[in-house]
Amino acid sequence: THWARLSSAMVCRCLSRSLTASVGLYCVLLLFPAGITGFLTGDISNGTILVALGDAPVFATFQWRDTVRIVQDGRAVVAAGPPREVEGRAMAPIWPQGMVQLNLFSVYEMPGCARMLTGDNAEQDETEHDHHTYEILIFLFAIILVGTAILHLTTHPFFESLQFTVVVFILGILFAVVAESGGLDSTPTMFRSYQKGMTIDPHLVLFIFLPPLLCGDAMTIDTYVAKRRCWQCLLLAGPGVAIGSVLTALVIHYLLPYGWNFATSLTVGSILAATDPVAVVSLLKELGAAPGLTILIQGESLLNDGTAIVLFLIAYDIVGGTVYTVDMVITFVLKNTLGAPFLGGTIGILTYLWIRSASDKLCHSNPLIQICLTIACAYWSFILAEGVFKMSGVLSTVVSSLVLAHKMWPALVDRVAMLEIWHVIENIGNALVFTLAGMLTGAAMMNINRWIDFACAIGLYFAVTVIRLSMLICFRPLLNRLGQKVSLEESVVITWGGLRGMVGLALAILVKQDRANKKLSQTDGERILFLVGSIVTLTLVVNATTTSRLCNWLGILQASEGRKALIKNVFKRASDDTTTQLQNLASSRRALDISMERLTCAVERVIDAVGDHLPETAKPELSNGDATRNEAKKHNGSPVWTHLPEADAVKLLKQFEAAKVEMLNSCKKIRKFQFGCQFEQIKQLLLSSKVEESRLKVVREVFLDVVREDYWKQVEAGAFIVGSPEFSKLIGSVNVALDKSDSGLFDWHMLRQDLYLENSDKQDPQNKEGGSASLRSTWANLDIGRDKPFHRRKFEQWQMERTTKRQTCAIQIIDAFVQAHTTAQSKIASYFGEDADVDSPEEAYVIIESEI
Repeated sequence: THWARLSSAMVCRCLSRSLTASVGLYCVLLLFPAGITGFLTGDISNGTILVALGDAPVFATFQWRDTVRIVQDGRAVVAAGPPREVEGRAMAPIWPQGMVQLNLFSVYEMPGCARMLTGDNAEQDETEHDHHTYEILIFLFAIILVGTAILHLTTHPFFESLQFTVVVFILGILFAVVAESGGLDSTPTMFRSYQKGMTIDPHLVLFIFLPPLLCGDAMTIDTYVAKRRCWQCLLLAGPGVAIGSVLTALVIHYLLPYGWNFATSLTVGSILAATDPVAVVSLLKELGAAPGLTILIQGESLLNDGTAIVLFLIAYDIVGGTVYTVDMVITFVLKNTLGAPFLGGTIGILTYLWIRSASDKLCHSNPLIQICLTIACAYWSFILAEGVFKMSGVLSTVVSSLVLAHKMWPALVDRVAMLEIWHVIENIGNALVFTLAGMLTGAAMMNINRWIDFACAIGLYFAVTVIRLSMLICFRPLLNRLGQKVSLEESVVITWGGLRGMVGLALAILVKQDRANKKLSQTDGERILFLVGSIVTLTLVVNATTTSRLCNWLGILQASEGRKALIKNVFKRASDDTTTQLQNLASSRRALDISMERLTCAVERVIDAVGDHLPETAKPELSNGDATRNEAKKHNGSPVWTHLPEADAVKLLKQFEAAKVEMLNSCKKIRKFQFGCQFEQIKQLLLSSKVEESRLKVVREVFLDVVREDYWKQVEAGAFIVGSPEFSKLIGSVNVALDKSDSGLFDWHMLRQDLYLENSDKQDPQNKEGGSASLRSTWANLDIGRDKPFHRRKFEQWQMERTTKRQTCAIQIIDAFVQAHTTAQSKIASYFGEDADVDSPEEAYVIIESEI
């Protein structure tokens, strides 16, 4: 009975509302005959009554296409907004969805009836929205499924060159074109899901997707290398973005035929001047660029959004009618550039202290606690800054993540789990972000039908690229003075790698929806979204797909052909050893219980599968020297390597002998050289053979990779105290040395700059055992007697504690360094050549460099 009464009440309610709407519309038609036009076209707004003059078609929203339904003569529809021009025709949007041609309708105005009609329609739409809220999940999980399929496809050797972010972006554009052209009319559920995804709030996009993507990228930055590049990153992200925004605004203001004022042009210029960290970092990870260049591009892209968003907000408010004084601008800039980093740093420190308190490896829930804390840090730093205190959420999240990157890793219980979880988050986020960006770009392109707009977008793309390159060339002298030198080739790569992505699109969608408090026309809002979307498309489709070839042509990619050839050689040795073991098994008694045919087939399949994932540029049949010599033949046969002069080998041996004599004279216990029995052979190998520079660089890189991996093994074994700075210094020294691997092994030189070795010359890179001597002399010089004043005794006690802490840090770093280099020496001899002995001059050279 209860349900029957409820159903009857609902039916009566719907019938009464329908009857009221019909009576109201009937009154309108009686008062205003169908042949009378009461208002001009410019008076049409949301709620205006349009009555058909004959049978009139209703077209799809925003796009002229085949008729979907007919409004019969004398029937009325309700306008959903002001009219617009589509292909030369005056069109008006109508409720609930569609567009009609105005010259086929009479225009009326009945405010009460219009509110009644639109109210019924709005309530009906709200009911449908509540009923189909879950349909947005179809859209989201379809993207995740497609992204997973693309990621799986890239594991095949034939498709391994595909870039994941570019592919999903293009698929998003194609999907939007199909949907806007009516290709989803036969699947209304998918079309409604698509519409809900397209109408998502741009603020919500930034708040959901940007924090984890920013945190996942910044959290893995090597802060030791970043400190050496920080002033360069700040120069490019601060004045560089400001200058680029202004120059882009001048191009838009004076060259594009839109008649925008300078504030509107600066709004678009600030959106286009900043590179998108999500797009740039995804590209760098796939290319495997050198650490220094990666840090420079990654650091700039993570920081420049702060400057760009500040300029965007100021210019956008000016367009909306806000009057800014100098004091207001200074306050706004300081609040975003100083307040946001302070807030982010505070959240990062608090998160690190919590992670450190959960670093007990005997508790199985601690890895989960630490992972959840990093995710919470990403969102809280963004939400508090952007949503609560109205500051730059990007800068706050980046700074909090950099604090974690600097201190968190030695305190982690399970480093692999942390990396894998964040890798999953980044892949899902990239799939959703770039697919949505592609769909928004495709929809914007479908709404623009003038060829002049496409020509303006292409011209603006070239202008933005030239402006960025010119800015980098002008800043090169200052960049070289602030840090490591930036070559012209690297400037070209930084320019070409300046991709635009989801951040710019979200800001453009905000402009389109809000239109600066209706100060901009709807056409201008759509045109801004189209320009930004077009440049995002061109940078991702053109720049991203050709950056790897550009890096190879300029010769700045870290993965050289020599390294690939050496990997092939290791693979050949492993396969030969496997075949030998298989033959030994076949000749033993154990083979009686094993199907040798099946085992042989399985081993061959494993060898083939591993070989398919190795680079094809160097064949395993080549010897190391032949592979390196083939690498040298580029650019019409001109060599890219030179032989090291014999004097370098002689100088190296003299340095080794001098270091040995110095250690013997110090009366200390000296660690035995593990290749001492082969020293005469190593010496003859260096003096009689010429060392190839490109091959020597590769051997150094592999050597440093082994050293870094050994540092991580020492951390997992508990060799470092949680929260101590030793580990970050060791890992940072390796990454800096990788940037200078063409000149020597510089990891010890970088470490000595941070060690407290009082009695040893810091410029002498040979003495690795000077820590204990410095410790003894320091303790001997300290005398804390009771006859001294209280403040003097306290000061000397503090000085002794600080010195002890420094010396403890130095001893731990030296011990870890010696252990890692000893391991790398043995590994490097077994990786290259035919056996575990030193059999090439490059191996001998690197081992002697390490021993010194």
